[in-house]
Formats: sequence, structure tokens, C-alpha cells
Amino acid sequence: MSAQFSRPSIRPNIRPATRANVRHLVTDADHVRRGVARAILDHSIKAAKAAGAIWMHCLATRTAVPFYQAANFDVMGDMHVALAPGVDFPAIAMRRDL
Repeated sequence: MSAQFSRPSIRPNIRPATRANVRHLVTDADHVRRGVARAILDHSIKAAKAAGAIWMHCLATRTAVPFYQAANFDVMGDMHVALAPGVDFPAIAMRRDL
């Protein structure tokens, strides 16, 4: 799992990054329901805020939607992630303000 963000640009006429992204946050089956994923997400949110992001985006699996909703993410809509030509994975686009 990583929170991706960038610091404000020093170049004129280039808008600083305002969005942070959560990608593939997964907990090992032996460690679920212990707060590990939530601690990682909370740390990522704090780091994104410190870097100047004002909102966070993620593509959640259908089973992960309740986890992200508990962390104040809102559903934006259904989508599909292309894994290979002709192979799509269903996902839910979500976001939260920071």
C-alpha cells in the first residue's frame, strides 16, 4: 500500500498536486481485524495532508467499500480496472476530503 502525492510545484503556471492516491491496501489473512490496515491508512492520510494534498482517492474492491466508508471515504461510482487486454477487474472509485 502506498499513498502517492507530490509536494507543490515551484514552477509557475503549474498547479500543485492536491490529490493523494491509495493503491492496493491489503492485510494478510493471518492479521485481519486487528487494526493493521486502518493504522496504515491513517498514517497515509496524515502524510498526504502534510504534503499538501486536500483529498484522497482510492479504487476499492467491492468487499473493501465498508472499510473505506468507515474511514470517511464516499463512493464516487463503479468502474473497471484493466488488468490485461480483455480482462477487467470491477472496482469502486472512492474519495475523501483531507
